Amino acid sequence: MVKLLIIADDFTGALDTGIQFVNKGIATQVFTKMPEAIGDIDETTEVLVIDSETRPMPAAK
Repeated sequence: MVKLLIIADDFTGALDTGIQFVNKGIATQVFTKMPEAIGDIDETTEVLVIDSETRPMPAAK
């Protein structure tokens, strides 16, 4: 069951954050886009990290 959702602004940030939880033995999944369905998330996942790819967006958006 997901206990923590992290939304990263780029792929590097998503991986850098996710690995910190993995190193502590916490079940973590990183997605490069929003999961299409809840079934895409493993039921043992405690930390879900999503790369929002928003870093290159202009500030106006």
